[in-house]
Amino acid sequence: MTKKKYALGAIGLGHWFVRLYYALKKYDDLLYLAKGVGVSQLDKNKRKILAECNLSEDDYYVIQSGNELPKEFLDGTDIVQIASPNEFHKDQTIQCLKNGKLVIVEKTLATNKKEFNNILNYIRKNNQENKVLVHLHYLNKMPSRKLMNFIPSVVKKHGKIISAAGTLFEEINAEDIRRGSWLFDPKNGGIFMDLIHPVEVIMKGTNGKFGKCVSAKHYMTNRKMWEKIIKKKWKKSFFKKKWSFLFKSLFLKWYLKQDKKAFFKNSEMYPTGAYAKYVVSGPLYAEGATAAIRVAKGLSHGSDYRGVRLVFEDGAYLDLKFESSYIEKISHKRGSWRLKKKKDEGKIEIFETEEFTGKLAYEYLIEDVIKLTKGGKPSLSLTDIENIFGAVWKFQDKVKNEKILDTKLDLEKFVAKGVERHVDKRAKEKMNPQ
Repeated sequence: MTKKKYALGAIGLGHWFVRLYYALKKYDDLLYLAKGVGVSQLDKNKRKILAECNLSEDDYYVIQSGNELPKEFLDGTDIVQIASPNEFHKDQTIQCLKNGKLVIVEKTLATNKKEFNNILNYIRKNNQENKVLVHLHYLNKMPSRKLMNFIPSVVKKHGKIISAAGTLFEEINAEDIRRGSWLFDPKNGGIFMDLIHPVEVIMKGTNGKFGKCVSAKHYMTNRKMWEKIIKKKWKKSFFKKKWSFLFKSLFLKWYLKQDKKAFFKNSEMYPTGAYAKYVVSGPLYAEGATAAIRVAKGLSHGSDYRGVRLVFEDGAYLDLKFESSYIEKISHKRGSWRLKKKKDEGKIEIFETEEFTGKLAYEYLIEDVIKLTKGGKPSLSLTDIENIFGAVWKFQDKVKNEKILDTKLDLEKFVAKGVERHVDKRAKEKMNPQ
């Protein structure tokens, strides 16, 4: 019997689709790109994708931000990947479901608790639970998949988990500057939602549940990066204005004479780093256990780190290290884990260690999607999704009246505490030589 090939429609042929695109090449007998839609015109990269998928430029549709998806885009597709800014996910998901599509939603269904609950109610009311796959790609990275299997045996040997810490620090990069004006915007969910991955790994990987958010802070990690974002946003807005060439020229002359520091100081500032501490519970956790989450973008070079640490009752601790999607793409590295314990003399004893290889997260995503087409269930249930994003709503409530921290001392403490949870003393000395 010939396998059916499913037609994929992609909302946004950018950051998220490119990751899926590399995996699609390995599964082109099951799934293929049929159409694309976005708010930006075709550029060199999008044209290259269309050409490699044997599509014409007529198969890519341009819409205004926030508008409904065109009927021509939805016609002839079986599956839709929603990789637009988060604020549009709810409406686009509902429109796709109403048109009978199976939907892959990158990261979140909505950006606030009210809209999130509304769309969950819609999905349940219309019996669409098995038509929506919320994709949190860190759960498909190898350290997470391994954690779900071996954590019960570690707890049995070393006692229950007394604390968890998750760090996701990313260095400054051009992609974040390009997307920054909406990426960090609170109406898009903000930095904590964008880097929710430590939360999902700890909750799903250890069968834990985040309770009360006892502390929350947010940070401006890189003012120079933010100035670049604001400048890029302002220029884009300026050149869209329907002014005469002469008026634009005169305005630019005036602008260039202005005090740039005052200009950026008066611009609205969005946090680019966040910290939250939760009470955490579950069958593998000791009473009173806590989880600390630190996430940030725009950090200086050398600060890039992605890891989770779990500490057990007998003093042993498990460190999971994740590789960036870029490193995974150019190598066979898929992360690692180390089970360690400090001896009395301060030395570190390593009990077990493993370097991971294997499939990429988006290869597992395609396999999950194909299972759904055959009547299977999504890897994350709606209850799982509620629990994971419940941590975001608790953070948003806790931090809403907090000042954005941006002093050098604040940032040094924030970064140091995030890194020290995962790096032993000798490694830190190598990273920060005196």
